[in-house]
Amino acid sequence: MGSLIRVFLIIVIVYYIFKIIGKIFVGSLMNQAKSNIRENQRQANHKKEGEVTIVTDRKNSSKRGQNDGEYVDFEEVD
Repeated sequence: MGSLIRVFLIIVIVYYIFKIIGKIFVGSLMNQAKSNIRENQRQANHKKEGEVTIVTDRKNSSKRGQNDGEYVDFEEVD
């Protein structure tokens, strides 16, 4: 009976230790993510007014012209 209580206490202690370590670990990850977001926003806001950046995906652009399909003109029928 004493060994059963001992095992239960060990499980509870280990659970709480992992819970505390998890909070610390997740908190540090959140702080790191926040600092990364702030840095990205700083860089994005650093652009000059009126500056335009166009980002294209070169993989999809080569496929676009191969099979554009057929144009169909629709009319409304009353």
